[in-house]
Amino acid sequence: MESEILLRVDHSCSLYSITKKSKYCLINISDSIAKKIFPINPDLSGDVKAKIFHFDKIMTSEQVIIEMKKDGWIPAEAPHLFAFSLFSNIPAIALGSTEKHPFNCNRPCVFVFNNMDGERRIWLNFSDQGWASHCNFLAVQAPSF
Repeated sequence: MESEILLRVDHSCSLYSITKKSKYCLINISDSIAKKIFPINPDLSGDVKAKIFHFDKIMTSEQVIIEMKKDGWIPAEAPHLFAFSLFSNIPAIALGSTEKHPFNCNRPCVFVFNNMDGERRIWLNFSDQGWASHCNFLAVQAPSF
């Protein structure tokens, strides 16, 4: 997917109201993480240009971010991923929102969206390891100053 997408990010809803409305299955996301994440930064609300990056090779989070920045994009945050997943079934990872995994030694994690076996799933996945060659990464246009 090479073309740009226009996302409408809305911070007036809680994570759980979004997941209920969109029939998501939350995996390993506790209530405390949900409260910490929503609402995020009100400056993120509104329309934003987004794009899916796919590299077709194993890469670390740092390598993915470097490649995005070369093209003028930055990693999407959790609200961008939720907005994207409302209209798309394309699996994607948001490297811009890092949380500590509550059940596994506080390792850094990022949000992953996937449609597996007909079930829309969002979960936290470790970000300190390599990503498989089939992974897609959601990015948003970097602000120009």
